[in-house]
Amino acid sequence: MMVLAGPWCGTSLAVVTGEYLLDGTADDTSGLGRHGTLAGSPTFTAGLYQGSSNALLQGATGQSVTLPPNTDFIRNAPGATLVAWARPDNVVGTRTVLVVNNANAASDTGIGDARAIIQIFGGQFRAIGRQADVTLGSISITGGAPTIGQTYFLAGVFDYVNGDMFLYLDGVQIASNTNITAWTTNSADTANLVTRIGSNANGTTESWLGAIDGARIFNTATAATDILNLYNAESFPPPLAGDTDGDGIVEPEDLTPIRTNWRQTGKTRLQGNLSGDTAGLVDFADFREWKTAILAGGGSLSGLDLSFASVPEPSAALLMLLGFLGFCRCRASRHRC
Repeated sequence: MMVLAGPWCGTSLAVVTGEYLLDGTADDTSGLGRHGTLAGSPTFTAGLYQGSSNALLQGATGQSVTLPPNTDFIRNAPGATLVAWARPDNVVGTRTVLVVNNANAASDTGIGDARAIIQIFGGQFRAIGRQADVTLGSISITGGAPTIGQTYFLAGVFDYVNGDMFLYLDGVQIASNTNITAWTTNSADTANLVTRIGSNANGTTESWLGAIDGARIFNTATAATDILNLYNAESFPPPLAGDTDGDGIVEPEDLTPIRTNWRQTGKTRLQGNLSGDTAGLVDFADFREWKTAILAGGGSLSGLDLSFASVPEPSAALLMLLGFLGFCRCRASRHRC
């Protein structure tokens, strides 16, 4: 086993038992050789956190990463922590990011004897654990509301010694249960343990639709400060105002996606939606942000094609129309003007 360096080192000494950075492969980079296998032909996209070159992209049901079966990722451990960066492209129903030591759905119905899960359920983020007595069922905590297309750092912490369970979103605790009296320390189905990234244990349901990056499994309940430290260490810095391509410089090239996607909806920051409005509309608000930033930095608008922005804004156009109609009315009825 390997003690993870960086933000974790020296605090809780969390031991990583599976690390899947998903930089073009499903290999385990923990040094334990627990390599995953791509199922259903998912692809890869741009990384979701600072330092990541790629992320797993799942666009259809049945896509996932299958990790080695019957592997003791967190079995008999005093606790567990699951973390991953995730971007949902669909938030309807149940969408699983990571499930660890679940009983095979073919031999145990429903959730089986799951040790730990992080996912989206019912329009919220959720963490699930399993109680020692299977008749007691599972334990779940929920919080937050995912937005399609937004990237999140999700962490589920399971303390089997103290009976605690925590859910974190972007380094901040959003849900907890600190009164669990009967945690499971083993799976009842020891011959069919399944761990997957991006779907339920059976690989065909609860498929994550979107991107997953930096999925890691630890065999201890990680401290809140370590969760926040990792989030801060891996987060991209706040975007620079007016910078559409994210290179840290506001320049004439940042105007190109605004010009290309002018008045179109459903666009990202890279496509010119600097304001981040929910409709993804590229409009005067985005143009103003870019213009203000480039002028403040000593740049110039000279020689740039700004004809796309010459049409008045809707509010101004409406005022002009109302004024014209009022003028015509006065002309037709001078005695009332």
